[in-house]
Amino acid sequence: MLQWRMENGDGIRFLKKLNLITRDLFIINLCEISKDQAAEIELTKKDIFCLSLTWSKDIFQLPEPVHNDEIEVFEALHPPTNIKYGRLNCYPGEYLPSWCHGSYDPTIFSSLTEIMVIGCPKLSSLEQFLQPAYMPAIKIMMIKECTSLESIPVERFGGLPSLEELKVTNCPKINSQCLLAPSLKKLSLEDPGNLENDIDCRSLTTINLSNYHLASLTFNREKLPLLTELTIGECRELETLNGGWPILKSLSIMLCPRLKWENGIVLPSSLQSLHLWDRGYFSVRCLENLTSLNSLVMTVCKHIEYIPRDLWSSNLKSLQKLTIKHCEDVVSIGGQEVIAHIPKVDIQNCPNLKEVQQPLLRGYPFRFRFFSCNKL
Repeated sequence: MLQWRMENGDGIRFLKKLNLITRDLFIINLCEISKDQAAEIELTKKDIFCLSLTWSKDIFQLPEPVHNDEIEVFEALHPPTNIKYGRLNCYPGEYLPSWCHGSYDPTIFSSLTEIMVIGCPKLSSLEQFLQPAYMPAIKIMMIKECTSLESIPVERFGGLPSLEELKVTNCPKINSQCLLAPSLKKLSLEDPGNLENDIDCRSLTTINLSNYHLASLTFNREKLPLLTELTIGECRELETLNGGWPILKSLSIMLCPRLKWENGIVLPSSLQSLHLWDRGYFSVRCLENLTSLNSLVMTVCKHIEYIPRDLWSSNLKSLQKLTIKHCEDVVSIGGQEVIAHIPKVDIQNCPNLKEVQQPLLRGYPFRFRFFSCNKL
């Protein structure tokens, strides 16, 4: 991997003469060069496997532009047609350069398998860039910290036959009607606007969703028939979660304090792992018929007072790991003896659970911890 900062003319001269030994090229601080200097690099003549272009000195901070031709600089950095991994950091413009739209060469991204667009606060649209005709081999797509981004052609992702993973983070203005991607297997959305309103991904197995700002969320089982892992976190306004997941194996719900479990949540008997942390008004009845469950984690679970004694031997008979922490309302789990068959147990910081001697740790390796031992 070669990383080069554009801080003086030496960087331009070096890259111009460079017969790349490495196929991974990271160019940082492009704000220091002009469009004519960018053209001298002649990226189209390089044999590059991975290309990363960063406008600023720091990929996490966008500086004030030192000139007004930032788009022209990127226009001149026309990449070669053989790149497989592309990354654009801190791009300062509202629209992408024309080579991103296939204007000069529609095959420019024909070999691209992974694309990342990160920290582009003025970028408003990716409609012309993320076109199936331009990138037929794309497998992984990440869009992050593009706070002005409104338009992504997700309804046309069905034309991307190789797309397997999509991650969108902190793009709150995205306005999309439907995410259609039949080949997608893993989806991660964090504050993605309304991108998650209608998900139609028949091959999808994993969904990670966080910072969702509406009160209701629905997953259509007919559009997500292969979903096996679902994680929902920090959706503090979420009250209703609808949908059935016939083959779901892992469910994690964290920091969703308003969620009402009586409103449409049905857990399947296929569930093997259930992780609950500050998850709203949970009903113990949701634990019924979970005969395949082997891991149950409950942390900061309010409004739960009693877990019926017979639940452990009938519905939760496959349980191998039990964790109950900081559940201040829990009064009884049916007695300590009813969980004696569970190999790994961690119960602590539940002040009203008097029938269990706490902390109760079983099946975990013992660890020593030393604090403030200056003279040891």
